[in-house]
Amino acid sequence: MRDAREKFSTVFKGDTEKFEKFATADKPALGIAEKKRRALEMGENTDCAFLVGPDDEMAEVIHASKFDLVSSSEFFKAMMRSPLTQPGPIRIRQLEPRIFKMVLEYVHLHHLSTKPIDLEDAIQLARAADEYLIDDLATLCSKIIEGILTVDKVWKVANENYTVKCVANGCIKILAEETPSCLDHESFLEIREDTMIWFLTLPEMNIETETTLINACLKYCRSRIDMNLMRTFIPHLRLLTLSCPDDLMLISEYLSSREAKYISYKMLLANDKKKMKLMLPQSLCPTIEERCNKKAKYETLVLIPDTQLIGSQELIEQKLYEKITKNVDSSFFPTCYLIFQAKKYLVLKQVEVLCKVQIEPMFINNKWGRVVFDTNEEYNSNIMMDASVMYNATCKNYKPVLKGVFRTSSSVRFDFVEPFFVPKGAVVKLRTFLKEDCYYRRILIKTVQEGLAKWDDQSPKDVFDNFRIFYSDDGKTNQNGVCFFKNLVYTLIEV
Repeated sequence: MRDAREKFSTVFKGDTEKFEKFATADKPALGIAEKKRRALEMGENTDCAFLVGPDDEMAEVIHASKFDLVSSSEFFKAMMRSPLTQPGPIRIRQLEPRIFKMVLEYVHLHHLSTKPIDLEDAIQLARAADEYLIDDLATLCSKIIEGILTVDKVWKVANENYTVKCVANGCIKILAEETPSCLDHESFLEIREDTMIWFLTLPEMNIETETTLINACLKYCRSRIDMNLMRTFIPHLRLLTLSCPDDLMLISEYLSSREAKYISYKMLLANDKKKMKLMLPQSLCPTIEERCNKKAKYETLVLIPDTQLIGSQELIEQKLYEKITKNVDSSFFPTCYLIFQAKKYLVLKQVEVLCKVQIEPMFINNKWGRVVFDTNEEYNSNIMMDASVMYNATCKNYKPVLKGVFRTSSSVRFDFVEPFFVPKGAVVKLRTFLKEDCYYRRILIKTVQEGLAKWDDQSPKDVFDNFRIFYSDDGKTNQNGVCFFKNLVYTLIEV
C-alpha cells in the first residue's frame, strides 16, 4: 500500500511539474522597465548609493546606477566626477526618501510607476527635478501640478515657488484662466511684493482690460496700508493699453506729470506714431498689446468618429486589429500621410492620431488567447509625426510635440511648438510613422475617405480642398492600409 502511495505521489508530482511548465511557457515575461525597477529597489547591479532624509537616524539608503545618473542629468554628472564627492553613500538631506526614489525611478526608467497625487509631494518632486536639471521630469511635474492645483492654493504655491520654472508654469495656467477668481481670493492679499511683480509680467490673463489689474494693485496696497507701493507696480502695468480717461483717473495720483501727459496724449492721438512727439518715460511699460486672453474659436475636423473605436472585448472578438511590421527589405517605416490644400487662411492647432493597441497573450478558459491589455499607466505611444506647408514654392517645416497621456486603445495629440499658419492656397502635408512593430486598429483609409465624401456639413468643404489620405510601408503609396489620423483641430483667421 505504501509503495502504491509513493508511486501515485511521484506520478502526480511529475504531472504537476509538466502542467506548471505548460501553464507558464508562453506567459508574458516582465517588461524590461519592470525588471529594471525591481532590480533598482533591491539594489541589484547598482554601483552607487545615497543616504536620503533630513534626519540622520531615519535616513534611508537608496541605490542607483552611475551610468543612468550621468546620462540623464548634468547635475549628477558633475556630482559623480567631483573630487569632493566622498566614498560611500552620498548624503541628501533636503528630500524625503519617497521623493528621491521617484527622481531615481524617472532617471533610470524615464517613467513614474506611481505619480504624486498630493500637491506638496508634486511640488517637492518638481523642485528636485529643477535642482537636478532633469528637464523631462520637470515638464511632467508641471502637468501634474496643473491637474492638482486649485484657486484656493495657487497664491500660496506661487508665493513660495514662482522662481522654480516648472512649478511656476503650473500656477500660470490657473492664474491666466481663472484671473477674476484668483484676484478675489483672500490669499491674494497675503503674497509678497516680488510675487505680485512676477504676476504682473504674465502676458495673458482672463481680464477685459488692464483696469482689472490696476484695481487689484490698489486693493493690495490698501491692505498693506502703503499706497507708495503703486510706484513699484506701475512699470509692470500696461498703462499704454488704456483708452478711456476715466481709466486713467484710477491711477493718475500715483503717476508723475510726465507719465500722465504721455498716456493722455497717446489716448488722444490713438497710436498715431507720426504725431507723437513725446518720448516714452522709462518708468512706463512700453507694451501696447492688451493681455486679455481672447480665446480663438476652434473647429474639429473628425476623420474617425469615437463610435468607430469599439471596446476591447469587441476588438478581440471581431478581430478588428492587425499587426503592422516594418518590411525587412525596406528602409521605410509604416507611414500614413494626410495632404490638403487650404481654401481659406487658417491656423492648425492640433492633430490627433490613434495609438497602438497593446495586444497581449493570456491563458483564458484553459486555452491561450489574446486580449487588449488595459492599464492606467502611461506607455510608449510608438508613433512620431512631422508636418510642413508649401506656399509660393517655399516649404516651411513645423515641429509637432506630443501632448497628453498615452494609454492603451486611445489616441495621442500633437500640438506645435509655434503657430502652424496655413495661407490660403497653401498645401499642407502631415506624416505619421510607427517606430516599431505593433498591433493597430483595422480602420482602413478607404473607409475614412468614403466617410469624408459624405460630409453633411458644408463648412469643411469650404476650408479643405484636394483632401486625401494614403498609407505606405515600402515607399509605395496605397489606399488599403490602416488610417493613423483621427482628428484635426484648426481655427480660421481673418487676413
